[in-house]
Amino acid sequence: MGLLKPAWMSKDINKAMNAVSKISDQRKLAEIVGTSEIYFDFGYTIREAALNKITDQHILYEVAKKVKSEKRLFNMVVNKVSDPKILEEIRALSGEMYGIGFLSYKHTTAKEKEESSKRYAEIKQRNDREHYEGGGH
Repeated sequence: MGLLKPAWMSKDINKAMNAVSKISDQRKLAEIVGTSEIYFDFGYTIREAALNKITDQHILYEVAKKVKSEKRLFNMVVNKVSDPKILEEIRALSGEMYGIGFLSYKHTTAKEKEESSKRYAEIKQRNDREHYEGGGH
């Protein structure tokens, strides 16, 4: 990064929060949430403020991938997701980090839970294959 940092990375919390409040671009907000280089005491506050503004379900999935090792932010993402298919994708991400039962099903019938488990297994298998083929082992 150059000499000039974006205003949301300011050491002044008021300036940083004001900058985040003016951003509406969902991808830019996702970038802020995924930036762990905010070292100040209020770094999570800035990242959480950006996360609270994200409504696009697909962008939330991308954010979940970035913050899956940060349980606090990851939980916030999970709580914002309402699309069941995206929740299953996130469940597959979280399985390795927090155990298979980490996320609730958010379903009511046994049939839906069975279908959800099948989708999870398919997604997990695909993710494992992509990880292996991508040289991530």
